[in-house]
Amino acid sequence: MQQIKTPKVTYMHQSVVSYTILLHPHNQYWLYILDIPLLLPDRSKLNYDFITINDKKIEEIHRYEATSALSYQFNFDMGYPKEALWVNRTQNPQMALEMKRLKAQNVSDEAKANAIMELFASQNLAYTLHPKPLDLNRSIDSFVFEQKEGYCVHFASAFAKSARMAGIPSRIVTGFKASRKNMVENYLIVKEKDAHAWVELYLQNKGWVRFEPTQTAARILDTVDNLEGSMSQNSIFKEINMQFMYIKYLINNWILDYNRSKQRQIWQEILQDTVFLIKILASSLLLHCLVSHSF
Repeated sequence: MQQIKTPKVTYMHQSVVSYTILLHPHNQYWLYILDIPLLLPDRSKLNYDFITINDKKIEEIHRYEATSALSYQFNFDMGYPKEALWVNRTQNPQMALEMKRLKAQNVSDEAKANAIMELFASQNLAYTLHPKPLDLNRSIDSFVFEQKEGYCVHFASAFAKSARMAGIPSRIVTGFKASRKNMVENYLIVKEKDAHAWVELYLQNKGWVRFEPTQTAARILDTVDNLEGSMSQNSIFKEINMQFMYIKYLINNWILDYNRSKQRQIWQEILQDTVFLIKILASSLLLHCLVSHSF
């Protein structure tokens, strides 16, 4: 790993984590790293938006290590592009009026941001992957005050534009938000289904600060499962799927470190973990019985 010239940042040492990522090919240059990175993988760099860029496209399974501080604060004014304040105030008159009243209170940007979060929370908004159509000519008013349902992109977009109306620079960030229910043997599975959008606001003396407007949802109309089809509601199949994905992870690591001593070590670790071995054998037998029975 390589140490990076991170801008002046204060972080809690208890929040520092080191981890290994096994990234499947996506034919792009970026690497997935937790904020804020302290040590980057070799042959990678951090760009202006704190996105980790590899020196070549990820066209095959790529394993890398990194170290990040999960709790941090910037100690300098990094500035922001003028586009972070652009918004058309005429398209959403109701929200524009709310933000005009908020600006008139002459409070800090952080206080205004919290007030916008409270406004969203007061609207009894619902999270759903199948929202009602919005009036695209006035999408914020339509989402927050009328239809009141949407998914992370709706929440993030409405919050970011509302913040700009209040005079706070904002930007939408996309990434992944994995659930700990996907964790097996200290191995966290992150899928495309875990894609998520949130917002960062530029606050004086703090820089870009993360806000999670989707958390203001008061209701959930449907849920996202990590498995597809009829099996997705069966906890047994969930467990089987998690265990087999963990085996796939071990195999991929095995291939990347292909040599006899490593093969012997991995198999010894698996054989010594009696509980894990029994779970794998039982899961395999159960899966075979269920598949045979279905035919």
